[in-house]
Amino acid sequence: MSFRFNFKSPKFGVVGLGLIGGSIAKSLKSAFPESYISGADMDADSVRKALEYGCIDGCTNVSDLRFDGYDAVFVCTPPHIAGEQIVEIDSHGVGVVTDTASVKMPVMRAASKASSFIGGHPMAGSEGSGFDASEENLFLSARYILCVPAGVSGGGRVEFLTRVVESMGACPVFMDPGEHDRRAAIISHLPHAAAFGLSAYAARFGDPYLMSMAGGGYRDTTRIAASQPMLWSDIMMCSEYLCRALDGYMELLSDIRRAVASGDRDSLNGILTEASMYRNSLPEGLRAGKKSGKEGSSVRTGAAR
Repeated sequence: MSFRFNFKSPKFGVVGLGLIGGSIAKSLKSAFPESYISGADMDADSVRKALEYGCIDGCTNVSDLRFDGYDAVFVCTPPHIAGEQIVEIDSHGVGVVTDTASVKMPVMRAASKASSFIGGHPMAGSEGSGFDASEENLFLSARYILCVPAGVSGGGRVEFLTRVVESMGACPVFMDPGEHDRRAAIISHLPHAAAFGLSAYAARFGDPYLMSMAGGGYRDTTRIAASQPMLWSDIMMCSEYLCRALDGYMELLSDIRRAVASGDRDSLNGILTEASMYRNSLPEGLRAGKKSGKEGSSVRTGAAR
């Protein structure tokens, strides 16, 4: 079904006004000052704050997600409920509906009947939560993954969403949902699991001196353990590749332990050198790196539009 998109004064919907949803609303209002943005959230206080901030112009009942005729709706809710909400929004007629979940395969399966749906995942965030943690510039220089189902390639939806993502300062990257989830498990879900584990391990000692001795290294390594536990429980339970990543990581930790226990300095130094070289090779000044070329240009990797 064709849809006539409005690029000058578009209508946007944002479901979930937490860190990501609030940041999307702020970024959209900055990029499209003549737009109309409606927000929805179970927390009335978040809606109030977004209205007072001025990044949304009205609100929609979260129990009746009607965005009839809207150009785009961003579903920024946990993965276990995002699919159902996407199908409901799609049934009322919108230009394009997209999500921001950190896992794509489960959401895209749940939303497979939604004809206007394109999977999305902005590779940006922080350990903060709620609307108060949202930032207008959160997506600047960040990669924004888009997973396009085969049946949604027409109607101008992909082109419109790509332009909207670029307007937020992000770099769209087209990716197969399975490849996204495999990579996200390594680069996002596993680090969160490790950070939560390190923090929980120290907490179980009940030693107040540990807290007073915690320096920059420990704080940097465990920063993301301050993230919202309920959200990350949901993400980890939905991540079909996390167990594989955890197995590989624990095997590597076993190699480190074996080298330390046996006094094998060469093996230990080899692992630490490999890690140091990889960490030092990460691009500076970019949240997720960007291919060389035109600023904000989209990148394809393993998926056709």
